[in-house]
Amino acid sequence: MILVVLLVKVSLFILPPHYGILARSATIAQHYTDISWEDLTNPSGTAYNVYKAPGPCGYTTIFNKIASNIASGPAGLSYRDYDVVAGTIACYYVTAANAGEESAHSSHVQATTPSP
Repeated sequence: MILVVLLVKVSLFILPPHYGILARSATIAQHYTDISWEDLTNPSGTAYNVYKAPGPCGYTTIFNKIASNIASGPAGLSYRDYDVVAGTIACYYVTAANAGEESAHSSHVQATTPSP
């Protein structure tokens, strides 16, 4: 495997995919999905974007940004997605954003909402 690193003036976001931000879990309910993550490398003041795609992780390639500029809050690094349909599968990932730059994406996390 060859890793190419480009040097730019904001070196904070020169990260290979899946490094630094770990999508940790998806807590699933019939009407929402909670996505949480851990950021191992970025400083405080970093905001986060959440992306979602329909279908199982590994089989989907079209992700849509569903949340922007999420800051670390009292509950930690998390986002609650209310735009879910019971009995469906979705795949999520997170990116860090700061000063107009965006990191490589986190690991993926999959959620299947329960049927009614």
